[in-house]
Amino acid sequence: MVDCVEYLHGCHVWHRDLKPDNVLIAMDYTYKKRYIKLGDFGLAKYVPPGLSVVDRDASAMSAYVKHTDDLGNVHYQAPEVQTGCYNHLVDVYSLALIGAALFGLDRDDIIDGRPDPEINYTNKYMHNWLIEINKLFISMTISSYSVYGPQDWRQRPECADISRKTRRFTNTTGN
Repeated sequence: MVDCVEYLHGCHVWHRDLKPDNVLIAMDYTYKKRYIKLGDFGLAKYVPPGLSVVDRDASAMSAYVKHTDDLGNVHYQAPEVQTGCYNHLVDVYSLALIGAALFGLDRDDIIDGRPDPEINYTNKYMHNWLIEINKLFISMTISSYSVYGPQDWRQRPECADISRKTRRFTNTTGN
């Protein structure tokens, strides 16, 4: 999923409505491989080069590009969308909440910036991996509404950084 969103952001497109219903799993029967597709681009937005991926100053971008607030599914929506002042990192926030649901992590703990106390696996590799994934998801959802104090949402990692970290997790767990 992260690679799909990274590709979109590289094309200067923000999906803005990422949620489990918009994630499709397809099968390539020739090569016996599954792959992920994103669907429902009804709220997606093309943002001209120079104003999207590179520029993290959302207030400067808002002067050039009109943003819509109150869009998408509120359960997966980044809080800054309500202000109308946001950038492509709203998709990163949504990815974290989708990932939390996939791994059975507590969504509210992720949003609040609290490590999930329920992670308890006897397999030490799986246990450590989930703790690291939990930390990554927390970094992907930082906002001015964090229970542990406001943080600037512009500090969320880019999709390329998330991909690097998840590849590192996979390589260290023996998989």
